[in-house]
Amino acid sequence: ALDHEEFPRPGTTAEVLAILDRLNREQGLTIVLVTHEPDVALHARRLVRLTDGRVSYDGPPGGDPAVAMVQRSAA
Repeated sequence: ALDHEEFPRPGTTAEVLAILDRLNREQGLTIVLVTHEPDVALHARRLVRLTDGRVSYDGPPGGDPAVAMVQRSAA
């Protein structure tokens, strides 16, 4: 398990996400990423949001209102 607190250097999150993406593409590994950061969630192909212990969204990241808002502000 990786925790973002273990990566204090600026830019480390992007490096780790790039490594995970490469592992997924090249080796077919399934990656389960748990985050509270909508900008990190944008890197996923599928987003499952839990609210009060129940699935409140399951689909592409851009369809989730919180993540879509981050996506629009970055454009």
